[in-house]
Amino acid sequence: MKFYLKLLITLIPLTLTLVFSRLVYKQDKDTEKKSVLKFPLLYRIVPLLVFCVTIILSVYILLFQFEDWPYIIVLIGVVGLPFMITFIMWSLWRIDIKDDGFMYRNFFGRKIEYQYEDLEYQMHPKGLKWYFYKGDKKVLCMAYYIEGGDILEKQYRKRKRLQCR
Repeated sequence: MKFYLKLLITLIPLTLTLVFSRLVYKQDKDTEKKSVLKFPLLYRIVPLLVFCVTIILSVYILLFQFEDWPYIIVLIGVVGLPFMITFIMWSLWRIDIKDDGFMYRNFFGRKIEYQYEDLEYQMHPKGLKWYFYKGDKKVLCMAYYIEGGDILEKQYRKRKRLQCR
């Protein structure tokens, strides 16, 4: 009976992980629009899964090999927490594209709105990044792996063409 109880306690974090990742995936599908730019889903799910595996390993050590409890501190401190912080930061980052500008939410959840007429655009020489400047200050660097990142560039160019006329 003890074994089944320990097994049940070990499976609870795994079940919670699967439910939570399913909710994140479902929410991502619901909010998926062409006017919202986010990090790819893989960048957000992998850190969450690594964090959950470290929690499961920690629970396993706690239940079945209690004498090795210092490994729990190493697992959570060195592996688990950095991946959880990465998951939170990559989940918070997003850009909402509007007709006259865009709203940028950084890694810490701070929202800033920019208007296209206040910005200057520059492309990386190799085409891997797009930069937006406000005066001399760089306000946004859009990397090539952000899905739909070129939508922001197209909207900016379209808006600038309309202003020139």
